[in-house]
Amino acid sequence: MKPYLASDLKDLNRKTVYRLISSSGEISKAEISRKTGISSPTVIKIVNYFTDNDFLIPVGEGSTALGRKPQMLRFNSEAAFSIGIEFEGDFLKIGLVDLLGQIKYFKRFTVKPDFNYIVNKKLESYIDMIISESGIERRKILGVGLGVPCVVDSKNQTIDVAPLVKIFEKTNYSSMLATLSKKINLPVIIENDVNSAAIGEYVHRKLDKDQDMVFISMGTGLGAGIILEGTLRRGAHGFAGEIGYMVYDKGDQILKSKAGWLESRVNIKTILEGNQAADKARASEIFQEAAGVLALTVTNISTFLDMDRVVIGGMAPEILGQNLLDVLNDYLGRLSIMNLKCELQQCPEPGVVGTASLMTEKALNEMLIDEM
Repeated sequence: MKPYLASDLKDLNRKTVYRLISSSGEISKAEISRKTGISSPTVIKIVNYFTDNDFLIPVGEGSTALGRKPQMLRFNSEAAFSIGIEFEGDFLKIGLVDLLGQIKYFKRFTVKPDFNYIVNKKLESYIDMIISESGIERRKILGVGLGVPCVVDSKNQTIDVAPLVKIFEKTNYSSMLATLSKKINLPVIIENDVNSAAIGEYVHRKLDKDQDMVFISMGTGLGAGIILEGTLRRGAHGFAGEIGYMVYDKGDQILKSKAGWLESRVNIKTILEGNQAADKARASEIFQEAAGVLALTVTNISTFLDMDRVVIGGMAPEILGQNLLDVLNDYLGRLSIMNLKCELQQCPEPGVVGTASLMTEKALNEMLIDEM
């Protein structure tokens, strides 16, 4: 095991203090030292760094039974913001999100479902618009996170399997994002849209770093974001969570140009078309079939991962709501040996919060290793 260097320990101390102050209300330097075990002189240096950068605001004296009253500090969640973007095909959502994952300004646009067109021709103006209308100073913005319905390989900087946004073959996105970043003078990162939504829901629920969650997004397509012990699981090829390509029919053939086996059977469009059928019995059959196949998937995932928190999100909560959840959980009551029950998403815009949170995390990791 590699021993910690002094610089490693300094970085760890800053991150430890940041985690504490961002999850606290008001806190004093003495309390920070006591709760973290970091020496008082080091805490003073770290607190001065955060105060100089507006992350901490002095709020006056606190109360104490004996001795000198402590000087209290409050975390300023609006010291910095990130822009979160969710591009789901026909719609594009943009939000300015603070350090605690709260959306401070939000807009939704109807757009052309074309990744290259949106990134090259439209995003710059949309980003400029939301910054201008929000009234938030540009210097406070850390960067932009972009969520896209595709397989994202961040190591090789490629996107793939994205027919909903006209990506039909593996495409390198590095030069495209570099050009956009230069135009807006902000760093830009890209992530799978459902992975981003999983992060957003996780942040919104304020789950501990040792907790697990699967977020299943059901909309035009179908996908899942998997978080294990607070860490997003991407997989060796960035394919983790692409449950739309799960297959329960050995006679099927998978093609990149069409939806996966499961996605073609479990999506909002199929269910809504079924509900509009003149034959009510047939409509109920389509709904039950989709919910049943989804229940099989949830059962298998939760059994394989020993997962006890599965959240259903995307367009499903808006359109189908409790009806879908009741039918799904009825199936799970018979299929799952762990008495699993799914929950509906709680975060109103998890994709926007998630992409912004990923950008914030990246920017803070870089900030917290700078020399003070």
